[in-house]
Amino acid sequence: MKQTENARPLLVLTIIGLLPIVMVLGNSMFIPVLPFMQAELGVSTAQAGLILTIFSVPSALFIPVSGLLSDRYGRRNIVMVSLLIVMLGCIISGAGSVFQSFEAILAGRFIQGIGAGGVTPIAMVLAAELFQGDKRNQALASIESFNGVGKVISPVIGGAVLLGVWYYSFVVYLAAALLAFMGFYLVIPKNEAVRQEKGKGMIREAIQFIKSERNVLMPIFLASGAGMFLLFGFLFLLSYEWEGMYSSNGLIKGLVLAVPLLLLTVCSLLTGKYALKNADQIKRCILTGLLLFILVALVFIFTSGFLSDLLLTSLLSIGLGFLLPGCSAAVAAVVNQQIKGMIFSIYSMVRFLGVAFGPYFFGVWLDDRMQMSFNILLLAGVTCVVLVWNWTCLPIGKTCETHQTS
Repeated sequence: MKQTENARPLLVLTIIGLLPIVMVLGNSMFIPVLPFMQAELGVSTAQAGLILTIFSVPSALFIPVSGLLSDRYGRRNIVMVSLLIVMLGCIISGAGSVFQSFEAILAGRFIQGIGAGGVTPIAMVLAAELFQGDKRNQALASIESFNGVGKVISPVIGGAVLLGVWYYSFVVYLAAALLAFMGFYLVIPKNEAVRQEKGKGMIREAIQFIKSERNVLMPIFLASGAGMFLLFGFLFLLSYEWEGMYSSNGLIKGLVLAVPLLLLTVCSLLTGKYALKNADQIKRCILTGLLLFILVALVFIFTSGFLSDLLLTSLLSIGLGFLLPGCSAAVAAVVNQQIKGMIFSIYSMVRFLGVAFGPYFFGVWLDDRMQMSFNILLLAGVTCVVLVWNWTCLPIGKTCETHQTS
């Protein structure tokens, strides 16, 4: 797909960048709101947690489905339908909030999750298709930056919502989805964003591609998923430690938790602009991120407390600022055009599963810091071993053996 001559690239990229923001808002924005929802609705802590879970599960499961549908029926069409589904879910949850119906809120959140899963992978695919060469890598890194912006502003917005009424959160989410919908309708041209791939063997072709390129793709999928798992696990840990040490409103807490995510955003942007110009630079970024993972895991064993964990989370975020743009660029470099949507959707699903399960497992490990330290180090170590074992292009300077090119 060639870059459009009429649409302004920066505006197009900004509209595409709204998609990961919509996805992140649907989860992270509600974290500081949950205690207030729980108190007013009279539900247990476990039931309140369902408000996040029932969004995350359908989102993750629908991500590969949306990639397949976008390959067959067009990126723009699937994005706009998915955003309409998100808005419908917001209306149902909002009505459930007004009438104090916990079941209606959950039903709306489930619908929101389906819609959000429909937009997540398509942002990366559009960035990879609408831009070429160095501009493509910069565009992919910009999508990572928008993702980071969503992570930064989500807890802050959630805290700000608490200055009013907690169910305003559904109004904010509805507004974000509506803004993205209008942007796609007005800015993204049909002749650029719509593709009609009708091949019946698309899923089979994607499976064969993953098998043939497993030595390249498996370490990338594992590293990106592990990175998101650790980041959101650490953010959960910081949230717990904050509640035990400080007494302040949700807005202050959201601002503090936004610091590591801001570092991730800035580092992703700089990496995409200056450090993804060739294969060796992409490999260096991935390796740098993994080495920082190992460093964080080792230091975590010998430290404790909110401030030290905040510093380690910030260092981990910087590592992800190298790793995630590098992984996205590597996937874009090896995947072929016909199944790009399907492959990127699987890649996005693995990352989102890391986001979903990180807080849960860190919560399980919360009472045993030594066990948590061991598990973090084990995950970081296994990820590095898998990369070194499978990649034939290490050390830097060698060419990775692939069977497909973009």
